[in-house]
Amino acid sequence: MNVVNQAAAVFFSPSHTSRKITQAFLRGTGLPAEEYDLTLPAARGNLISLPADALVVLCAPVYGGHTVRLFMNELTRVHGQGNPAVIISVYGNRHYDRALQDLYAGAVSCGLKPFAWGTFLGEHSFTSEILTGRPDADDLALAEQFGRQAAAGFSSAVTLKAEDIPGRDVDYAMIGMHGQRLGHLTPNRPFPSENCTHCGICAAVCPLGLINPHDSNDIREECMKCGACVKLCPEHAMRFPQEAFRIVQDDCISEFGSDVNHPQFFINSLPE
Repeated sequence: MNVVNQAAAVFFSPSHTSRKITQAFLRGTGLPAEEYDLTLPAARGNLISLPADALVVLCAPVYGGHTVRLFMNELTRVHGQGNPAVIISVYGNRHYDRALQDLYAGAVSCGLKPFAWGTFLGEHSFTSEILTGRPDADDLALAEQFGRQAAAGFSSAVTLKAEDIPGRDVDYAMIGMHGQRLGHLTPNRPFPSENCTHCGICAAVCPLGLINPHDSNDIREECMKCGACVKLCPEHAMRFPQEAFRIVQDDCISEFGSDVNHPQFFINSLPE
C-alpha cells in the first residue's frame, strides 16, 4: 500500500446524503482532505488526477439497485496511482443490490486498490417519509468511526477481490411492484406550486441542469428523480404532481418504508 499523507473524496450527492457520509468519513481519518463533488454539471467532464499519497474514498447513492450511472461515467475521468481506496454506497432503505460491485469495478478501472467498503442509509430520493432525516447523528458517528479505522488500518489491509464485495441481483420484483407504472416514470418531473418565489435554488441544485433559473415552470423532461429540487427548496414549493409518481411513492412507503436496516462497513485487514 502507498504512503498516505492526505485523503481525497470523489462523490455525487444531489440531496446531500452521500456528501454528509463522505465528509464524516473524512473527519474520521484526521487527514487533510480534498473533495471532488461531481454533483453539478460544472464540476463534471474534467480529468481528476489523484495524488499518489492520498487515501481515496468513492461515495455515491444507489438508484434502482446500481450506483447512479452518471457517477460511474465520471469515474472514467478519474486517474489513480494505486491508491488505497474505500467504496461507500448510500441507499434509501430497500437494498444496495449491485451498487457496491459497480463502485468496486469503477475504482479498479481508474487505478485504485479498494481495501474497504461501507453501506449507509439516506432519506429516500422519492419521498421524505422513508428514512426521514437520515443520515442522522448516529449514522455520521459510524461514518467517522469507519474513517478512523480505515486511516489506521490501511497499511495492514489487503486489496479486495471482486468476489469479496457483497451484493445481490437487483430485486426487480420489488422495484417492479408498481407494475406498469414504474416504466411510465421517465417523463415525470417536478413542478412548482403557488408557493414558488422563483428564487432559482432548484435550478442551482439540479444535477442535470434541467431547470430554467429564470422560470421554475420551465423544466426539461430528462429528470433523474434525485429529489434535490424538492428536498432543498426553502419554500417546499417543488413537487411531483403526477398521479403515477404519487402511487409509486405510496408503494415504496408500504413495501419497505418501515424496514429496519443499519449501516455496515468492512476493512479487509490481515489476520493478527
